Amino acid sequence: MMKQRIEQVLRWTMAIVIVGVCVHAPLSVVIGVHVPAMATPVKAWKELVLLAELALLLWYGLRYHPRRLRAGITGKRSLPLWLGIAFMAVHGVSMLLFHNGLQAMIAGFLIDVRAVLAFSAGYVGVLCVPHMWTYVRRSLLIGAAIVLGFGCLQLLLPPDNLAVLGYDKTKNIAPYLTVDQNEAYVRINSTLRGPNPLGVYAGSVLVMALVALIYKLRQSEVQKKREYWWLVALIVMAGVVLWVSYSRSAQVGAAVAAVAALLYMWRDKLSWKVGLAAIMVTLALGAGAFALRDSSFISHVVLHKNPHEANQVDSNEGHGSSLQTGITELQSHPLGAGVGTTGSASLLGRRPAMIIENQYLFVAHEVGWVGLVIFMAWLGAILADVWRVRRAFPVAAVGLLASGLICIITGMLLPVFVDDTVTVLWFALAGVILGRQPRTEII
Repeated sequence: MMKQRIEQVLRWTMAIVIVGVCVHAPLSVVIGVHVPAMATPVKAWKELVLLAELALLLWYGLRYHPRRLRAGITGKRSLPLWLGIAFMAVHGVSMLLFHNGLQAMIAGFLIDVRAVLAFSAGYVGVLCVPHMWTYVRRSLLIGAAIVLGFGCLQLLLPPDNLAVLGYDKTKNIAPYLTVDQNEAYVRINSTLRGPNPLGVYAGSVLVMALVALIYKLRQSEVQKKREYWWLVALIVMAGVVLWVSYSRSAQVGAAVAAVAALLYMWRDKLSWKVGLAAIMVTLALGAGAFALRDSSFISHVVLHKNPHEANQVDSNEGHGSSLQTGITELQSHPLGAGVGTTGSASLLGRRPAMIIENQYLFVAHEVGWVGLVIFMAWLGAILADVWRVRRAFPVAAVGLLASGLICIITGMLLPVFVDDTVTVLWFALAGVILGRQPRTEII
């Protein structure tokens, strides 16, 4: 009886984290507005819960499944787990060497290592706890319904609809953004912290649903029309939300990931005619975009620049400036400037705030070249191991690889793994896939 109760607690805790992180932004805003003393602590709820979940998982595994746990942490698929621990250890060393204020270091540490906690909890959880995948899958679908459903609803609401919850760009989160301050192009947040992470999330859901739909079509598993239409609806909703996020990096990443997934899923049916047609369509789209480069749509949505208005805000220059700053800082601080010296955590530190948008330069600025190498090795090991199990788990593995491609591309311009929702969900799912024993299909 005790064992079953612990298993239920572990499953429900993971489900609460997965669904809760999808509504973390409005939750933190509401609590911060009505209980100001809890504004900062409430932001760390998911990391604290994941830490408690992981501790209970390790105790449960040692108590009831010691052989399975030992095999999981010392076997062939354990390399990503240990690289994640090494990435966390580098942060610990950096915190001992460089000081930027206790509050900033704690905030920066939690931001940087939440991915390790999510991956480890997913890996050990599905390794030891029966039916963990069922709870994870359902929670992911519930979270997607909330984020995408509200995102589509926002198209019918006033742009500042989130202001009623306490959203304020001067105090917490802006209720909405625009493309270079042009009110004609409103960028929605849904329940995430901003349109850019929303774009990455929507793009990830889109490619995963697309992979699932293609797999079922190829396997002739769409006898259940309800399931077919649910996948189609998910793809449409994700596509709409991705579009109105106006996140160019996420849109480009999603397009590349979708094409890559389609090529892989339909690789046995491709011919030179299909390749030629794809090249012609690409050239036609490129020529059309060039011909219409001065139109309102292309200048605003694609280029984020309007030559006909005296708009001083240019996101392209902002990305370029941030990239140059990141490179300069990396050259000046090869060992890193310290945990909590970049991004939102730096606002709490002793030094001037530093905003670096490139994900990889973000990591390097805090923990130096060594930390960056370990981070890249960790990410590469996860992707490589997921690729190896793609035949055992074709939908989940290929979908995660496609969404990982979105994150990698977006990370060139944005700190994609700083966002709570994207980070926790992607790394938790990666851990679940690698920890799962290939006895049954993960779809």
